[in-house]
Amino acid sequence: MNSTEYELVDLAVNIQESITPAVSVFITIMSGYLVVAWLVGDKLTRAQVGLINVLFVGFQVMLILSWSGRWEFYFRLAKQLYSFDPIFYAVTHPAIVALFGVLMVVSIVGSLKFMWDIRHPKKE
Repeated sequence: MNSTEYELVDLAVNIQESITPAVSVFITIMSGYLVVAWLVGDKLTRAQVGLINVLFVGFQVMLILSWSGRWEFYFRLAKQLYSFDPIFYAVTHPAIVALFGVLMVVSIVGSLKFMWDIRHPKKE
């Protein structure tokens, strides 16, 4: 399929615009999990915490995979657009995206640790 420069740019912009809501949803789910952990984490049963943790990790992993897939597609488009104008490939460096992905994974682990600490307070 041969696409025009305009069509490729339009698709690239649409992909970038779809990335921001994915990050917003990621942050919203994480915030909700942290609020639940803080407010009622120590009152939940083991089964309830297990269910909440599975749902939290499952949805976050799906969002990360979706987010990274969009970036992968964006970078493939950027390589095609590079033939029209080199500026397109320099918009976002893949290393920045990888670093942000690592931060997302670290935030999941940190959130789980927070729940653990709420449920298992240190005795003084």
